[in-house]
Amino acid sequence: MKSLFNRYIWLQLILSLLLMFAGALVFAFAISNKTNVLRDGVNIIAAVILFLFALFVILSTFIFEQDKPFTTGILIGSACISIGLILCLGKFILLDYLVFLLAIFFIVLGSVGILKGIIMIVQKFKNVAYIVMTFIAAAACITFGVLALNFPGNFALALYIISGILIFAAGVFELIVGIRVIVDKNNSSKAHENKPAKKESKKEVKELDYTKK
Repeated sequence: MKSLFNRYIWLQLILSLLLMFAGALVFAFAISNKTNVLRDGVNIIAAVILFLFALFVILSTFIFEQDKPFTTGILIGSACISIGLILCLGKFILLDYLVFLLAIFFIVLGSVGILKGIIMIVQKFKNVAYIVMTFIAAAACITFGVLALNFPGNFALALYIISGILIFAAGVFELIVGIRVIVDKNNSSKAHENKPAKKESKKEVKELDYTKK
């Protein structure tokens, strides 16, 4: 998949647009504060994103990797379709586990931040203010995650809004990366075209005159 994205940047652009679309919808459903709509909406959004992602992954594999009998793209696409079907059938309500997953994510994120701060202290990092900010941000993440685990109802709406923003931000990041790759490729190709061709040195061949005057 990574090599596929590197060769065909437009695939990454499509993925970024899908993530932005999903994040915006999750945010909109969360703002509406309707639990029933949000439960069904999150499942439908996730399923649609998975189906679309599986579609372009599988089609891209069929078109661009015909010489390979089996690729990771087929495996990933099939897995996405399977998970999407489970969500559509309502056998798994993603919303019921979203608060728990995000709470764990913030706790892990805060723990990693504390570890980073400790490493900076051990390495005698000179910017003390940056170290302090790292510990404050890590403590805030851990506190938020612990409170969300103990009081999921109170933090549910905030976590849904945050999840929508994070998904949208991931899409924006992928879009920026794809655009930068395209711009860099265009600049490198133009520089290669404008590069003057090296003049081949012509060796003069002197004819030897063996005739005696």
